Amino acid sequence: MLNEHRVLLGQISTEQLESRTDGTAEEIMIAGPTTFRPNVEFQKVYDFFKTHKPETVWVTTSDGELVGLLHREDVERAEPRGEQPACMH
Repeated sequence: MLNEHRVLLGQISTEQLESRTDGTAEEIMIAGPTTFRPNVEFQKVYDFFKTHKPETVWVTTSDGELVGLLHREDVERAEPRGEQPACMH
C-alpha cells in the first residue's frame, strides 16, 4: 500500500488475502515491510534473499518513497554472472 506521496506503508500477501475476507487493507497488511535502498550493494541483497527466502523485496528511498520491486528469480538469475538486476517499476 502506498500513500499519496508514493510512500510504502505496508504489504498484503496472498495468504493474508485468502485468510481474511473482512476488514480493510490497512487492517490486514504487514506494516513496515523489509526494504532496501537503491544504493545497497547487490551482495547484501543477494544474501538477504538467500537467507530469508522472500519472493519479493521493495526498494525505497530513505523517505520511504517506492522506487521498485526486486523479485527472487531476478536476483538468483543475476548472481552467477555478477550482474545486478533492474528493479521493476
